[in-house]
Amino acid sequence: MKNCKRKILVTNQMEHLPVVRGILGENAEVNYHPAPSDKELLELISDVDAIVTNLQQRITPEVIDAAKKLKIIATPSTGTDHIDIPYAERRGLIVQSLKTDYDVLKTITSTSEHAFLLMLAALRKLPFAFDSVREGNWSREKYRGREAEGRVVGILGYGRLGEIFSRFAKGFGMEVIAFDPCKTISDDWVEQVDFGELLSRSEIITIHVHLTDETEKMINREVFNKMRDGVYLVNTSRGGLIDEAALIEA
Repeated sequence: MKNCKRKILVTNQMEHLPVVRGILGENAEVNYHPAPSDKELLELISDVDAIVTNLQQRITPEVIDAAKKLKIIATPSTGTDHIDIPYAERRGLIVQSLKTDYDVLKTITSTSEHAFLLMLAALRKLPFAFDSVREGNWSREKYRGREAEGRVVGILGYGRLGEIFSRFAKGFGMEVIAFDPCKTISDDWVEQVDFGELLSRSEIITIHVHLTDETEKMINREVFNKMRDGVYLVNTSRGGLIDEAALIEA
């Protein structure tokens, strides 16, 4: 009997999602191949109807052209800069992401939690103190940290993740300021400021901005020069937002 099930290629880790794996398995023939190389991806995608990809796989025109039966590209992320969207649309493909799945996204706090964790780890010098203790040292004064309460934290981009981060910061008694040119912030614990004021006042800056042609390398040499001395910079958005050469120099 002919197998009429659609074929799906999944290139991200799914072991922790048994329910999702069950749903996919009931409705399609699924090939799980996490993190394939570029060469492997070209071979694996040749006869599939859909791909569930991740940020590590670049879905380029070459990849799309190699997928003769492809109809759907799905990515469990809000960002889609790893997919050549215009080319996919010209090919008549459906591209699905979490970008507008607001009911789902408002329940996902992990990125904001991670950003807050990184801020606390930097303030308390945790990675350095931890490594020192593992080496048998106990240098209390050397790794004395700073408290979060009362610190000025600047949130760059006040979308879903920026708003969640602000609630964490409020709970820790921090002074919260934010810059977002695309919205009016109504949360009464947040002071909305312009970009220049955020740079000059913030003791910690956390970035929650999508990577676009307009925002690429928005944190550049000029911006670093306007920041306070000793500022902590947390970026859980795309690396392309920061000019790395300027970062190293700063």
